[in-house]
Order: sequence, then structure tokens, then C-alpha cells
Amino acid sequence: MEVLKAQNPLLHLYCRAVLRTVSTIMKPVFATTIRSDEEYSYPPPELERVMEEEITSESDEAFLATLQKAVEENEKAGKKLIASRLQLRVLLLSALNTLIGVKRRSDLEKGTQLCEEALTLWSSAVFDRTADPAVPEKFCREQEMQHWVSVLTPNRPIPTPSYKEVREAYLEMLRQMKQFAILLELHSLQEVTEYVESVGASKTLLHVRAILIIILFCKDYNESFLFGLPLPQQILSQLAKEYGAPLYLKVYEGDETMTEAVTRYRIHKLSDPSKLTPAQYAYFKEETRDAIRKWTDEACKNYLLHIETMLCNRGLTHQRLLKSFYGFSQFQERSYACDMNIFLASLPGVDLSGNKEEDGKNLETEFVKSATVLTLYANAYIFRAMELVLRLGYELDLYTQGEQIAVLWYLNFTLRAQTENFNTLYLQNNVSGVLSHIPETRVNKRTGLPVHNVALTTRVAGLIDPVNTVKLEALRSLTDAIFISSNLFEFKKLINLTDGPDGALITPENVFNHRFLKYFGLIRSPPFASYKRCVAAKIDFVQEEKDLLLYATRSSELAQQAVSKIKTVINGAALQGTQRQIILKNTLEELERTAVTTAASLAAFAAVCEEQEKDIAEKYVSRVERPGDKSLVCFSFRKKQ
Repeated sequence: MEVLKAQNPLLHLYCRAVLRTVSTIMKPVFATTIRSDEEYSYPPPELERVMEEEITSESDEAFLATLQKAVEENEKAGKKLIASRLQLRVLLLSALNTLIGVKRRSDLEKGTQLCEEALTLWSSAVFDRTADPAVPEKFCREQEMQHWVSVLTPNRPIPTPSYKEVREAYLEMLRQMKQFAILLELHSLQEVTEYVESVGASKTLLHVRAILIIILFCKDYNESFLFGLPLPQQILSQLAKEYGAPLYLKVYEGDETMTEAVTRYRIHKLSDPSKLTPAQYAYFKEETRDAIRKWTDEACKNYLLHIETMLCNRGLTHQRLLKSFYGFSQFQERSYACDMNIFLASLPGVDLSGNKEEDGKNLETEFVKSATVLTLYANAYIFRAMELVLRLGYELDLYTQGEQIAVLWYLNFTLRAQTENFNTLYLQNNVSGVLSHIPETRVNKRTGLPVHNVALTTRVAGLIDPVNTVKLEALRSLTDAIFISSNLFEFKKLINLTDGPDGALITPENVFNHRFLKYFGLIRSPPFASYKRCVAAKIDFVQEEKDLLLYATRSSELAQQAVSKIKTVINGAALQGTQRQIILKNTLEELERTAVTTAASLAAFAAVCEEQEKDIAEKYVSRVERPGDKSLVCFSFRKKQ
């Protein structure tokens, strides 16, 4: 660098800018824990020493001022290309420093604006090249070796990238960082979660994901989230506004009326109020508040871990999701204990003697379910995590052919459980008319005792999220169709979905049980479904062709219904013109392609069955394919080549 400084000061300045860019990008990568050994390697020791000397010699502000001065001097001298290159480094370094040091909304706005300016400059014609310059042999990277972080073992040589590849990599990085502006317009935890999951699913660059984590947790790594209310209040506000359960937010915020109502009802049901001392009453009251605080802290911890997990690479995301089930099991138990021991959800306190015996029992069961809000909320976390684990297994191609049917059934079961859980959480399960039977909140004026359990009487119908609801329904219809297609094609010997791989020493049943029991088995509800239980759901076809035709036709209709539902979401008013449309568009379109392919395969199979062709297995074959969504499979049906 010293020789370069003496021979060409301008090139020396540009090289310093490149070194600072590398150093700045390394900061978020090493400040977070989302990297894995396979996707990041240390820079060569010589470069690292130069970077250390370079960074300690001058502050970021002073260096940017020096760069900007050089830009102005070259513009005056008419050296447009050199000025553009230096200006690009100014914009890139400014954007990175602003986003990494983000503290306020204005910082995020400024950082994304700088990314947009850099993107416009990089895309301009001034950076176009018709051919790459010849690189002297001593600078070729074929002689270098990449080192893994963990073992520092040399791997294959890295080829020298072309100018076009380098430029496209920079452009992609700037496009991805520009998308951070979406965060400024997200208004709910569900939208933030969808955004983070879409970033992980699109395999965004490692350093961009690391910067995103810093933006998300810029206030306090353990408490605050983005630039709105602290995360505990956001979670409890979600319970109040979206799920129709305002009681918990009021207790958390210190509402004396509600806190006393919960405390008095518990004392009345569990002990003799007349024998209670003021100190004991104060203890019960504080215990109510403390229970909500601890539950909220646990919910925040699980949410933040989920956000961080989804920003890892896909393999690491799968591993961390599996390991998070121990925390989920504890969260579920705490939620259930809080519902039953503090808010007495099992004692609704509603007189049902006027109803028929069977109706009274059904209503009481529904009342208990409706009052267990915290447990339902914890279950929503768990079911979503189970769905992600099962689908990531498909994306990473982890399952053997003998596990396909069992995994498909488990995935469909998880989606059904999510739908039922949300129906109860939103109070939309109106089969028994539970919402119309919930009494009003009334307090005995003389004793101050609530007439009914306030955990039930404060419940109101939630604000259903039409996008998430219809998407879940579409996924259910699609997985139903895929499951039936797997049964049909295996029955006609078009594909083998029973045996393990050739030469395997372990049966598919043992592989499946060992894969999931250790993690899903930690959850009390739903209990772990073994391989035998999953495979028992296979359809037992009769040899008559009309049964096959009926199943093939109906499952094709199911897949078509899924296509219609997905189109409804894409074109629906709930998404149009919102940032959520940008987030979900790619995911929904991929899902639609999978559904269309499944419907077409089943329709073709139904046509063959209708013609009553003999020896279908000799003329046709089925294969596992991923035409759209990589986290879902479908079974194609086509003629043998």
C-alpha cells in the first residue's frame, strides 16, 4: 500500500475505499450469530492486517470527506469515469454506515435512499464494459485457497470472477438493502414475520441478512422492536386488537379494575375470602401481574429467536427450528398454567342449566377453549414452527422416498390444527354459537366480585386476517390433493413411496421417528404422531376403477380450489397497493404453480382412468417434482420416454 500511495495516490485512495467496504460489511456479519461455517470465510491474513491499519488511521467521517473531495476534483478535471467510481464508493460506504448504525426511522429512510442512489449510479451506462481487461498472472486468484471458518482447511481454488459477475453481485446487494424501506410501512407483528420469512426464503446475501438483524433489534436486543411500542406491548396489543382479548394488556398496564376482578374471582373460587388478610390479598394481586409479565417475556423471547432463526441460511434455519422446540414446550406449559391457575379458564362461572345436557356440555367446553387465550397463542407459534420444519425438510431434500406419505400427512395435520386454532383464537368457531352465548362482564356492586370469569366475558370476536386465513385454506386443499395423488400413484405402482433407499440399513419408519420424536415429542399438545399413525391415514383403494376415478377427479378439484384461493389472495383488496403484496407475491405465485401442476397431473390420471387403460404402470410414470414452491413437492404423471 505504501508503494501504491507513492506511485498512484488516486488508486491508493480507491483501494482504501474498497478495504473500508469489506471491513464495514464484516462488522454486522461478526456481530450476529446467523452465519454458518459453509457460507463465510475469513479474508486472507495480509488483507486483514492492511484493513486494521487502514481503519485505525482515520475515522469514517473523515475518510468519506476525503473521498468526496476527490470526487469533486475529478469532476472539475473532466474525469467522469473516475469521479463516478469514487462517488459509488461514497454512496456505498455512507449507506452501509447509516444502516449499521441505525437508531431512528429517519436513519433507515436515509440508508435506503442512499442504496437507491448507488443502485441508479451502478446501473448507468458509465459502468458498462464490452470486455474484461487482461489480469496479470500474479493477480489471478486460481492460486489462492478458500478457508472454512471452523477448521481452516484449504478447499478448491476460487476462480477469478468477471467484471459482469462482480457488478451484478453489487447490484443485487443494493436491491436487497433498498427493500429495507418496506419495514417502515409494516404495522403488525404478522407482517414483520412474513417479511423476515420471505427474506430468508429468497436466500438473501449473508451480510444483508446480518444488517437486517441490526435494524430489527437496533434499540434493545432483548426488548424493543423496530421503532414502535416495545415488543411486550406489541404482543399484548395483538391479543387485544386482533384476537379480541383485551384483558391481558389491561392487567399488564396496571388497570386496577381488571386486576382486582381477576384476583377476586380466583380467591372466591379457590379459597375463603373472609379468612384472607390484606397482605395475602396484595400477594394474590401481585401474582396476577407477575404471571402476565413472565408470560410476555417468554413470548418475546420465542418471537425474537424465531426472527433470528429465519434469517439464517436454510440448513441452519432447519437446525435451529428443531432445537427451539424445547423452548416452545416450556412456553406452552407456562401459557397453560397461566390460563388455568391464574385466570381459571376451566371455571367460566356461567349457569348453563337452562340448556339441554348435551348442549350445556358443548357450550362449557367451548367457553373453556375461548378463555385459554394464552395457550391458543402459544399453539399458534408451535404449529407454525412445525409447518416450517416439515416444509424445510422438502426444500433441503432431507426425506427418503419411504417418508414422503408420512410427512405429507403430518404437514396436512399441522395446517388443519393451525386453522382450528385460529378459529378459536378469533372466536370464529360459530358451530355452537359460542360468541352469542358469552355473557357481559358484570360485577356485584356489594362484594366487588365478578359474576362470571372475566377471562371469558371480556372476549370479543377478533379481526380476522383474510390473507393468512385464505392462504392456510389454500395450503390445506393443496396438501390434501398432493396426499391423495401420492396414494393413487403408489397404488397403481407408478412410484415407490414405501421402501427406503437401496442399501439403507434403517427402515423409513425408524428414520422418520428418530428424525422428529426428539423434537416434536417435547410438545404436550399435539402429541407426536408416529410413522405408523401417519401411514395409517393412507387411503385403502378397492380394485375397481371407478373408485380411482372418483378420488382422482375430486383431488384434482381440490388442487383447482387451491389455485382459485391463491388467486383470490393475490388479487384481493386486502393485498392490493400494500407492502405486504410485495412481500407475499413471489411466495403465492410459486404456490400457485405447484397447485396448477398438481391439478394437471391428477386430471391427466383421471382421464387415463376414465378410458380404462390397462397396464398403466407400463406406459406411465410418476416422479417427485418441485415446479414452484421448493418447500412443497408434487407428483407428476406422464408417459414413459
